[in-house]
Amino acid sequence: MQILNNLASIFGLGNLNKNKKKQSESMEKLATGEAFPSARYGAETYAISEKMRVQIRALDQNDDNVKAGGDLLRTAEGALQSQLNIMRQIKEKVIDAANDTNTDQDRVTIQKEIDQLCQQIDNIANSTRYNGHQLLVGSAEYVYYHEWVNYGEPVQVIGSDLLDIIPNVHYGLDGYDDYFDVFQPSGIYNAAITNLSDVSKSYTGGLTTYSVTVNSLEDLKNRGLQVGSTAVTSAGTATYIFTYGGAFGEDENTAETKFVDLNDCSSVQDAFNKLKSLAGNSLRDFTLNGNTMTTSTYIEGYEKNSRPISPVPVPGASNTGVFAGNFSDGSDPIIGDDQDIPTIEEVKAKFKASIASVNEGSGFRLYSRPKPESKPDFEIVFTAGDSEPAQVSSNRYEVGLNWSGEVEIENFTFEIDSSKNLTITSPANGIWGNQAYVKDGIPDIPAGTGSTTAVSKLDVDVIETLATAEISLENLNTTDPDTLETFISEISGNYFNWQQGGVKFIDSQHPVTPEDESVVRHNYPEFDLDVLRSDVAAGKTIANAFAERLDSYDTNGRIDINYEGSAAKSLIFKAPIIGNYHGSVVIGKERYYHYDIDFKTWFESHRQELTEDPDEDLPSKLNGKAFRAYCATDSDQWFNFIFRSGDNSERTDSGNPDEFDYRSIDINVSEITDAKSLVLAIYNQAHDKLIELNHYMRAAVDPENGILTLYDTRYPFQSGLYRSLGIYQQDGAKITDGAADNIIKIEKNFHSKRFVIQDTEKSNSYISLKVPQTSLDHIFYAIPEPLTIRDYPVTSERAIDELLGKGRDKYARNPAGTSRCGIIDRGINYILDAMTEVGAQMQRLELSNSNIVTKRENAQASESTIRNIDMAKEMIEQTKLNILANASQAMLAQSNQNLSNVLELIQ
Repeated sequence: MQILNNLASIFGLGNLNKNKKKQSESMEKLATGEAFPSARYGAETYAISEKMRVQIRALDQNDDNVKAGGDLLRTAEGALQSQLNIMRQIKEKVIDAANDTNTDQDRVTIQKEIDQLCQQIDNIANSTRYNGHQLLVGSAEYVYYHEWVNYGEPVQVIGSDLLDIIPNVHYGLDGYDDYFDVFQPSGIYNAAITNLSDVSKSYTGGLTTYSVTVNSLEDLKNRGLQVGSTAVTSAGTATYIFTYGGAFGEDENTAETKFVDLNDCSSVQDAFNKLKSLAGNSLRDFTLNGNTMTTSTYIEGYEKNSRPISPVPVPGASNTGVFAGNFSDGSDPIIGDDQDIPTIEEVKAKFKASIASVNEGSGFRLYSRPKPESKPDFEIVFTAGDSEPAQVSSNRYEVGLNWSGEVEIENFTFEIDSSKNLTITSPANGIWGNQAYVKDGIPDIPAGTGSTTAVSKLDVDVIETLATAEISLENLNTTDPDTLETFISEISGNYFNWQQGGVKFIDSQHPVTPEDESVVRHNYPEFDLDVLRSDVAAGKTIANAFAERLDSYDTNGRIDINYEGSAAKSLIFKAPIIGNYHGSVVIGKERYYHYDIDFKTWFESHRQELTEDPDEDLPSKLNGKAFRAYCATDSDQWFNFIFRSGDNSERTDSGNPDEFDYRSIDINVSEITDAKSLVLAIYNQAHDKLIELNHYMRAAVDPENGILTLYDTRYPFQSGLYRSLGIYQQDGAKITDGAADNIIKIEKNFHSKRFVIQDTEKSNSYISLKVPQTSLDHIFYAIPEPLTIRDYPVTSERAIDELLGKGRDKYARNPAGTSRCGIIDRGINYILDAMTEVGAQMQRLELSNSNIVTKRENAQASESTIRNIDMAKEMIEQTKLNILANASQAMLAQSNQNLSNVLELIQ
């Protein structure tokens, strides 16, 4: 008989055992609450989790270490505060002793009190401990400590004015209480060119004649004429209106309007003679021939195109309180030379202000040019709400205070952002846009007092000829190579200016380095004379080649070439202004408004001072000295040039473009040995910075003569225009010794004791605490002063002077004077510096503690995510396994029962 295996039972038993095992593992996870109770559940994940637990334990200890360090510093801080309080008491006692109501015996008593207070300072230093460590006395290291502090506004940097290189010429320029020297006007040095005659020649031959012809008096009625110069002058341009019955309704221009009353005139000649008497000297070269008036004075017909004046007054608007002043920051495009003159894109001028504080019903007027004010380009009145700018009359616009957006008003871009910042951008090109300005408020327009008939213009006949200057090319009508080389060598390095145009001549075959060039460079386009060599080699005469190449640089149509046959005989330069123009064409060398600083002479005059102390090198003696130069058009814009004998990478930028528009340029003088090396250091380190800041100021250098030149890159004729318009500051650009800065290096000298706070698991990564030492000797001997408070008893008047210090002493460099700090105040400052140092380290520990807590929380969260089990999910799994185990057990029992039945049948 053959007995078969019970396969069903075996299969059921196997599943039962699997479920029992899984159920046991699930029960272990539920019992521990961990997804990985041991490495057998996932060796890699288990290892990561354990590493995190080690890290968490380390962070816990780091946190304890940092907290202990904070407790140590707080202990020191409390002692320092007690010592500071005692120093205050000592100062009170010394001030008391200085009073003559005390007798000598009283001062002896006061000195005994001071002695006891001094002893108490030492007692505090000796008794201040943390876990057995003496904090304020003991082994210590000397620390020279500094930090950069932002004062928020510019202040005179103490000691920076001791360079004493700028002469004390002018005092109090632009409201500053200091001595200044000023930049010098541009000088023109004409070149002596052998082969180019008449290289400096004035414009001549220009003439403009104006004439007005009128047939009858009636033809003059309500007609107007403007008389005066097109340039802005003190006299300005006046408007004359011929009318019967006196003045009729006018707007705010009445101050510039004169009326020629025709009631007592019997002829046109009478009316013209009356006009001349009213105009006075403004109407020059006046002649009269019948009904025709002729003059060389600038005149044109005047036509009042605005609406007739209403007999009802037109109300104005109140002041905004924030709108007034010129547009700014407009700049012309400049073609750079890749050295000290950058290539600059044109920047349009802007006017910026905040309307956050502006009230409803207020307004302002905008003018595009400084001129005798007649009518503004437009007026703005602010209203309630958020309505966009809308025209309400000929030149008046209303805008809601809550509106934001950008529109164009009379060619100006008018923009208000969501923060209520208004920006108006001028349509004028470059620097001309800076002439636009804003006046606060809008005056009422009174009611008209007569006829409201509009004014029509008188017809003016103008006969115009341009002034010209002719430069002969006779000596250059040759192809001789020697003549060409002589010509190139003569004009290379010079500039050629023909009014509204100019070039700088260079020879690329003989380039000049910035250090070799002793004259200030120009921002004219460069004319490389080397092209003449190829032109002449191709058969052109020098005259033709030079004239045609120069003509290609003429962007304004100011140059004509006078040919005789095919030969260029001369260059004819046309004046930019119609009439009798008095400018000139010139070839030469030129300086802008500039200032030469002669360091070579300064070194020679300070030779003894610079060499008397061999232990102190030249860089150390220059360290901290400075000079500063102010912009010609804005006295609140300047550059500090500060000498530093080392790296100052920790220093932040000076100024604030929104508030203080000045900058400091640190000059590293650690390698300086003489005047030549100094001026080259200034030039090389300031050069790129001046270009980056792009505020018209540049530097040039003459190393051999030890001269540094600062100059304004704006053309001299622009500078003259700025002066006539009143844009320039008092005497233009100015320069003085010393730096005015908001970023100041605060220097602290003290002894300190070092404590190491271990805040990571690596031995070489820690926080080093420096606890200042504050025994009486430390407090005073740490300061460069040979004597201490013990050497100055208050029984001596001289001692009291030294203890309290002296007030301001007058001296030549600064009329405001300076104060001498007393011994007590130096001691108080030492303790204050020590407290500042302790406080700064406490802040660092707090930040470190916060960082540790954050790292621990993150590590704990990560470890929990890996290790912790999802209890609900695991309970479901346990229930499922329990059901499967019970089912497997029941099926196994059923299978065994079936097998028993078979065996019974066999029996």
